[in-house]
Amino acid sequence: MTGAIGKEKASLSMKTSGCTNVTTGRGLNFLSGKAYLIGVSIAKERRGQGLGTLLMQTSLQALQQENIAEVELSVTPENKGAIKVYAGKLGFVAKDTKIDEYGPVENRLVMMLSLDNLT
Repeated sequence: MTGAIGKEKASLSMKTSGCTNVTTGRGLNFLSGKAYLIGVSIAKERRGQGLGTLLMQTSLQALQQENIAEVELSVTPENKGAIKVYAGKLGFVAKDTKIDEYGPVENRLVMMLSLDNLT
C-alpha cells in the first residue's frame, strides 16, 4: 500500500503478512493479519503541517477496512517528532529496541498498534 498527498510531498509504504491472501477490488493485494510500515516521508518544507498524521490516519483506516489487525513499524530512537506522532497522536506503543539493526549504532525502536479499537 502506498499513499501520497500533494505532489509527492508525503509518501508511505507498507507490506502485510499473514495466512490468508486477500485481493481487493482496488487492486491492493493484502495478506491478512499484520501490516509492516516500511517508510513514511514528508518533504522538509511540509513538516509540522499535519500531513504525516493525516497520511497515517487514512492509511490505518484503510488497513482496518481490509481486516488488518495489527501494524508494526520501526523508527530511529532519535526521531522524536515521528515518535511523538506515532505514540501521542496515533496510539502506537513501544514493543522492543533493536540494537545495531541496520549496522553499527543504527538502533531501531519497534512500535505496534492494534487496529481493533481504531475509531
